[in-house]
Amino acid sequence: MTYLKYIIVPVVVLFSSCDNNSADVAAISAPVDKSIDSVGKRDNQLAMDTALNTTWANFRKAVETNNTDAFQQLSLDSLESCDTVYSVTKFISKCFREVFDTTLIGKLVETRDMTPIDETIEPEYLAGYALKKADYNGGVITLKQLQIVKELTPDGAWTMTFDFIKTKQGYKFFGCDSYGGPVCCH
Repeated sequence: MTYLKYIIVPVVVLFSSCDNNSADVAAISAPVDKSIDSVGKRDNQLAMDTALNTTWANFRKAVETNNTDAFQQLSLDSLESCDTVYSVTKFISKCFREVFDTTLIGKLVETRDMTPIDETIEPEYLAGYALKKADYNGGVITLKQLQIVKELTPDGAWTMTFDFIKTKQGYKFFGCDSYGGPVCCH
């Protein structure tokens, strides 16, 4: 019986302390409700700067509609794909359909599985063709990388990354890579 009173007293105190906190709960939830007014808005925009968001929207549309002309305009002249450099035209003919399959195209719309990351690179580690186009200040170049979980496999997440580099003409697609799944272009 003595054990029971040691349990009942804290439970009563816990519930009675929650009674007067309704204002606190409203204060906590209010900013969330106001900052995201629809699921569609959250799914279509990531926490990125406006220029990159615009480039990403155009890139996604080009891929979804198989518009290789728009894809080429949004890309550097050469692209890195799984440790291989291709001209953009070769990438389109050899890799485009393999990389941007129906599974990945579906994931491009769902930003819940997407993570934006800033990846810094020292200029001497960047290929010459990209370094000539890069618009940067200081000793490092920042690649804007979007990581997308393409599938969950028995070994873990199969993640595709898409890198964009800032140029004087805005952000350009720099390349892609595959982690936890097959090489992204054979």
